[in-house]
Amino acid sequence: MRNIIVGAGGALSLVVAATLVGCTAESKPNVTPTATASATSSDAGTPQASEILKQSLPGEADPVKGAGPMAGAVGNTIGPQTKAGSVSVLFVCTGGTAYTITLKRNGDKIPDSVEQRKCDNSMYRKSVPYRAGDTLGFGVDAQAPQLGTYAYGYVDSSE
Repeated sequence: MRNIIVGAGGALSLVVAATLVGCTAESKPNVTPTATASATSSDAGTPQASEILKQSLPGEADPVKGAGPMAGAVGNTIGPQTKAGSVSVLFVCTGGTAYTITLKRNGDKIPDSVEQRKCDNSMYRKSVPYRAGDTLGFGVDAQAPQLGTYAYGYVDSSE
């Protein structure tokens, strides 16, 4: 079973810290998120992004550790890594707003990683290779941040 790490925050001030610890052939990345969040939905009956993320990863222990209202700027960084490997960045949002997601390694944009997408309840998933000592992260900028919810996570994809 893979370790799945999800953190969340809310409003314009996102407070999330995660540390990726140890990655060997026998062990998988282990991220411990710390977050402040308030999970709300902008429309009654609209699925929360955290529920969509959970449903997208059937058979896994509850991968959702938190979720929050879509903010103007959302992001997270994990690391530094102790061994080389690969991790998939997961992001889901609801509410229909357009957003841009950028993946980062050691604080710099990863070439060709910038994507424009829509908060249409689908899961963004992209694998990012890393070397020992690297930090990994992502940033999201939303056009209409007051709409919908979001959730994100990391899944070891070194296998």
